[in-house]
Amino acid sequence: MQLTRYLHLAGLVLTLTAARSAGMSPDEFLKVYPAEGEKLIAHYERLHLVAQVEENAVGKKGVYELEQFQDGKKIKCVRRFVSGEHILQADTIVYVAHPSQTFVLRRAPEAQEFVLGLRSTSAEDYERTQQRIDNGYRILRSHYSCLQIPLTKFLAMKETTVTGVKEEKGEDGRPLQRVTLRILPFSDGMRELCSHLDGWLLFDPAAHWALVAKEINHLSKEKEQLLFKATGSFTYGEPVDGLPTLRTARDDTETGAGGFARRYRAEVKTVEFGPVPEEVFTLKGSGFRDLDPGPAHRWTHFLWLFLGSAALALTLILLLRRWRPKVKAPQGGAPL
Repeated sequence: MQLTRYLHLAGLVLTLTAARSAGMSPDEFLKVYPAEGEKLIAHYERLHLVAQVEENAVGKKGVYELEQFQDGKKIKCVRRFVSGEHILQADTIVYVAHPSQTFVLRRAPEAQEFVLGLRSTSAEDYERTQQRIDNGYRILRSHYSCLQIPLTKFLAMKETTVTGVKEEKGEDGRPLQRVTLRILPFSDGMRELCSHLDGWLLFDPAAHWALVAKEINHLSKEKEQLLFKATGSFTYGEPVDGLPTLRTARDDTETGAGGFARRYRAEVKTVEFGPVPEEVFTLKGSGFRDLDPGPAHRWTHFLWLFLGSAALALTLILLLRRWRPKVKAPQGGAPL
């Protein structure tokens, strides 16, 4: 009887261990993750962060300082060249994507003043600049996004299927969850080149499901050969408000032949979470002369412009009357 009971308990332990190593089901994961993911995204999208980034792309290596301000839909990224080769022909570049006003500033090496490259209030330019920030500075957003899409939205897309969830141990023994994926092409460029994408995301459930690593493979239409492999890994420092804070990030893209296309390494120097002052997102707050006066100054400007135009028109009328030639009527008839 005791032997039977012992075998039953041993079998139960083995069953629970196997279930634990298998992780949760895809449906269970999709029920648990969104709330934690949205909490992290809301935390990360209201901050002021400074990082040093090493970039190796298109055969050039450079080191620069990247400063990011974000308060919801208001985003500002400042890129300052430090050393190496210039990836972009500018010492400092400022991108501001703001629903009210979007602009881009550039300052060439050894120049003193910024040059205004773009200033617009259109929704199209806001979206275009936001995409440029997502693409060019994604190293600091990569820990809560995949293919430049926030993870919660990415996992909810109809093109994304969670094919499995498995528990594994991290380097320090922490239990992590590896989520495997299959993604159908969701853009014109992907549809033209890829049959599908597959890969995985590695999460730390104990740290509010923070992303630890990821890999996404782009597979060709012909024989499903590997076109590109995108990988990333992330470490976190002391929590702020109970939520993990990014410390280092790695983001690489390699070709199927084994060569690399782009490599990023980032180390966060300082980070503050919370609302960002509105002044930060203005031309003046970005080191450029504010070309847009306030409402009171704008009204005064238009008033003086109107009065000046009226005075000029009155002067022209008086001059025309004074210098207008007089026509004499011929004798014995009406004027011609």
